[in-house]
Amino acid sequence: ESDPTELRGQYFNLMSQVYEHDIESLKRAVGPNAETRAEFALYLLTQHKRDEGLAIWETLNADDRRANKEVGDSIVSKLVNDRHFRDAVVVWNQLAPTPAYRVEEGRITDGSFEELISYGPEVAFGWQVKNVPNMQIGIDPNLGYLSQRSLRLLFQVRTKLDAINVSQLIPVASDTSYEFEYFFKTSKLQSGGALVVQIFDASNGGVLASSDSAPTGD
Repeated sequence: ESDPTELRGQYFNLMSQVYEHDIESLKRAVGPNAETRAEFALYLLTQHKRDEGLAIWETLNADDRRANKEVGDSIVSKLVNDRHFRDAVVVWNQLAPTPAYRVEEGRITDGSFEELISYGPEVAFGWQVKNVPNMQIGIDPNLGYLSQRSLRLLFQVRTKLDAINVSQLIPVASDTSYEFEYFFKTSKLQSGGALVVQIFDASNGGVLASSDSAPTGD
């Protein structure tokens, strides 16, 4: 505790080797300090000991989790990268700052772009927008379908652009059918390869469904 920078990593490694999959012994060995427990949970996940790491994380109360949100966010990222999406949703919802950020199975987060929430890598289950040179991607506050807002893609050149990627990771149930509905509007669109909407299986990258191309013109 007095020198976490130099000694904590060695201590974590020793505990992990001595107790391996003995979760109760790991809980006792790491001690009551919430910050240390959060860091140890992340360490175990990086050592491919997911069950042990999540068990340590679950020993933290709600206040301790919020106080260690940065570590919690790293745990979410690790779980997503390892494709343990259900576990990632649980930890994400424990850390969600407001109800608008909470993730529900089979529901698009902020599907109408009405919620005033952040977009980007730090929001694992929210909209991810990749910036593309020579085009603007943003929110249109005055145009929507059954709402007041929408996502606006403004093309500023006629030359070929890099791949345009606006995406969201959505947890779903197994053996379940879903309906996906979207609405779009084009204005003076000229393109040899217009936009499409695709649904991918996040576990293997396979395409589950692909729409027709958006029509050119208006």
